[in-house]
Amino acid sequence: MPIFQVPTNPILDHLHELHAKLEDSGLSDEILADCKTEIEALSGFFNCKPEEVVIFSLLLQMKYNQTTTSVGELLDYLGMKPSAAVCINDLLQVFVTRDWIQPSRNVKLYPKTEYEFSARLVSCVTNNDWSLMQKKFTPAKTAFQLLDQFNQEFRIWKRKKLPVENLAAVVSELLKVSPANSLSKYLKKEKIKGNDILMLLKLCLDFYNGKSGFGIKSMADDFFYKSEDRYHFMRQFEDESHVFFKKGLVKKSEEDFFSSDDYFDFTDKLIQIVDPKAPVKNKLSKCKLLEQKNPDTIAPVELIFQPEQQAAVEKIRELLMPKPFEKMTERFRQINMKPGVTILLYGGPGTGKTETVFQIARLTGRVMLAADASKIRDKWVGETEKNIRELFVEYRKMKKECTLAPILLFNEADAVLGRRRAVNDRGDQMENSLQNILLEELENFEGIFIATTNMESNLDKAFDRRFLYKMNFDNPGIDAIKAIWKTKFPTMDQAFIDILSEDFSLTGAQIENIRKKSLVDFLLDAGFVPTLDYYKKLAQEEINFRNDPGKNRGKIGFNRVG
Repeated sequence: MPIFQVPTNPILDHLHELHAKLEDSGLSDEILADCKTEIEALSGFFNCKPEEVVIFSLLLQMKYNQTTTSVGELLDYLGMKPSAAVCINDLLQVFVTRDWIQPSRNVKLYPKTEYEFSARLVSCVTNNDWSLMQKKFTPAKTAFQLLDQFNQEFRIWKRKKLPVENLAAVVSELLKVSPANSLSKYLKKEKIKGNDILMLLKLCLDFYNGKSGFGIKSMADDFFYKSEDRYHFMRQFEDESHVFFKKGLVKKSEEDFFSSDDYFDFTDKLIQIVDPKAPVKNKLSKCKLLEQKNPDTIAPVELIFQPEQQAAVEKIRELLMPKPFEKMTERFRQINMKPGVTILLYGGPGTGKTETVFQIARLTGRVMLAADASKIRDKWVGETEKNIRELFVEYRKMKKECTLAPILLFNEADAVLGRRRAVNDRGDQMENSLQNILLEELENFEGIFIATTNMESNLDKAFDRRFLYKMNFDNPGIDAIKAIWKTKFPTMDQAFIDILSEDFSLTGAQIENIRKKSLVDFLLDAGFVPTLDYYKKLAQEEINFRNDPGKNRGKIGFNRVG
């Protein structure tokens, strides 16, 4: 009866038997045929061809025998000529690719080199347990933890000079056990695949380590070994057609570098994948035709509307909040509709149209890109049409760079949007061409377009269906006027507010003008006490100016009623 029970491991037994049978065999067909049982079992276990498993198994048994695991030693053991070393190295290449073994020297220069075995592989064979081959990754709860793990694997991969497929396999396991962090979610949601996953992780890692950008040639050196693959990858960056540009993750650097490498910057979108709470800086590319305004630079202003107008404005604000807007655009795409929102705000001057757009931009955290009509219209033939197309090109470029889709504002749009007309001269033809371009751009628009106008009747009827929402900004009613007076003059006597509201139908902008004028008078005379007549006089000036700009204009200076 045995003193202790010896566990069986058929793989170790097959390795030992194969090694014993092939000593001084020269790998003859006759002796290999006698090893059929061992070769088939080992080929199945290691998932490789018979000729590959023979060489690998002999080398592995030499590892267990604690002898030198070199090709030279193997040749001596088999009784084969040195010239066979090249063939042996070729057969072992599949295991190098799997990161099971690594040559200690360049096999092209030193074909008899020694091979080092992966500790995981040896443990797997010793215990006859393939689960030991899988790296055990701790689930990464945050993107930063995932990048720490990626950094460690990336360094090993670079040091060992392994094929890119090896890193891809490891990263796949990393992501599989860590699906909940922001980076993993982004990769899945945006369907980033292949080498793009590895490159995106590397870009995020570079940002994490304090870099502001990267060189495209260096990136190509890391992840592309074939010249053709490198060429196509670099061309995609040169013409900005790579998926990273389409997703708005990178942009061409505007800084000059004394380097042969083309340099690219990270955008806020890339930064917020790693750290969703990172502040949006929106260091965007410079625009020729659009004026940029970041949401954090817009001062909050309380706007007061009629109840139905307030509801409409609130609906638009809610729609343009990040999550609802994302859901809406995704739904539009699913039903093959352009994922764009176009809005027309029309009504009299001073009714809050422009300020409404500013406040929506502030509350939704979106960059505002305002079109300047003076820059768009040009005296030279064809330049205005060219500028309009370039303006929308600029918007699409900014949209890629911004974390959230920006708002394209056409303020006082009647300066650009108009009616098509019968062609009597070159000017009519140019104007029609301009309107056709605008109609085409709005038909295919993706993003957020808001136009304001005081003269909606001057717009071509074809623009009607291009605007998803059309909101009329009427002059405020009596209750709204009272609320505006109270907001602008919180200490004013309620009796004054009631009289002024009932006697003068003013807009919010006009009441704001009265407020500014009264502040000037306070600055000029610290003891100044305004009367009801004083406010009535200022209110009448606003009414007179609107009704007939050519009349009721006093001489230049400050007027005060006391």
